[in-house]
Amino acid sequence: MVEGWVYQAEIGHQLKTIGIWQVKDLMIPTNKAWNTPLIWRVFSPETSIRILSTYLPQETFQDQYAWSESKSGSLRVKDVYTHFLMQKGQLDAAQNQRAFWSKLWASDLRPKWKIFMWRLTHKALATNTNLIKRNIPVRPSCYFCHRQEEDDNHLFRDCEISARVWLGSNLGIKVDSSQIIPLRDWVRNFLQLFWKVDEVKSERVTDFVVTLWSIWIHRNNIVFRQLYEDPTIIIHRKDVLLREWTESKNLKETSRKSSVFSTGAQQERPISQISNYQQDICLMVVDGAWKRHKDKHPRAGIGWSASVNGTRAFEGNSIIVASSSLQTEAYAVHRGIYEAKLRGIRHLQIHSDSVEVVRAIGSPHQPFEIATLLHDIRALRRDFNTCEIKKGSRMDVILAHKLAVAARQGKLVS
Repeated sequence: MVEGWVYQAEIGHQLKTIGIWQVKDLMIPTNKAWNTPLIWRVFSPETSIRILSTYLPQETFQDQYAWSESKSGSLRVKDVYTHFLMQKGQLDAAQNQRAFWSKLWASDLRPKWKIFMWRLTHKALATNTNLIKRNIPVRPSCYFCHRQEEDDNHLFRDCEISARVWLGSNLGIKVDSSQIIPLRDWVRNFLQLFWKVDEVKSERVTDFVVTLWSIWIHRNNIVFRQLYEDPTIIIHRKDVLLREWTESKNLKETSRKSSVFSTGAQQERPISQISNYQQDICLMVVDGAWKRHKDKHPRAGIGWSASVNGTRAFEGNSIIVASSSLQTEAYAVHRGIYEAKLRGIRHLQIHSDSVEVVRAIGSPHQPFEIATLLHDIRALRRDFNTCEIKKGSRMDVILAHKLAVAARQGKLVS
């Protein structure tokens, strides 16, 4: 560990003058724990939280290298790129772009429309200007108006034919004042506006994308099929595509509802209705509650509730120091297994509503901040005959959630 707080305390103390030379000097050597009074006395509250929320594994294992800027702890080109963007102050722009594409890829648009939008915004369509740049001999003029060069801006927005299409569409967009805006920004601005107002499943987003697609199809019909149709066919084609798309969505929804109805009896039941497939198995729900206050000092609590053969066996909660909600959830799972071990339970089934923690327990790649916690969780599981950790819903773990919130608020059960 080579953090800045190892060398000099933030409140002015020189660590070496008080006998702190290494990270181990901040620990109580007899029980593998942080020396909490010393840490709070020497460091600022914010740094103390960072130190105390670093989990010290109780099991001995070989040190491993991990990339702290990555959620998985593994070094990836993507994470290095994000790190450099952050240093240059360009991360917000990159994150906004990532959020835009995440929404587009997650939308219910047809795959070929999504790929078309990606190619359009990355200037990867075979317009005349793009072909000429690649030394392909084509005439530069627009196939619609035959007056100006055909680039992305002109073909999809600035050409008088395209401008009339936009004005005559259901969106009624006037493009006269948009010619100074690059097409990529113009497209993204409209899509983000529609998503903001209409949310993810915006009908206006679909209308906008299909209008662009219809303009492209009309242009290609002229180029490759020599079909010189009336430009009004663009709006007609768009309306047909939208109608087919809507009918396809309705058919899929009807099919989905029918499938759900026919298999409803086979759906997963709540934990409270699951019969114990083995005598004396302990069913436990765990949860964590984490909140960052205005002074940036987080407060966290964990809770657990266990039952055996349908009868409440034990429950509890605890206040912890954690740096994130993810770490709090991992602490809850660890404490739940530990409490079951203390009571001599041999068959355990734990339910947590944290997808990330449950997935990480069975994966060789785990988030950096909970890597040591996961190592101890795996070690504790080996002490049971059976120990399953499963994903549950928020309603499944509601008892543990209430206990965790109470602990975060300083209310502990006896």
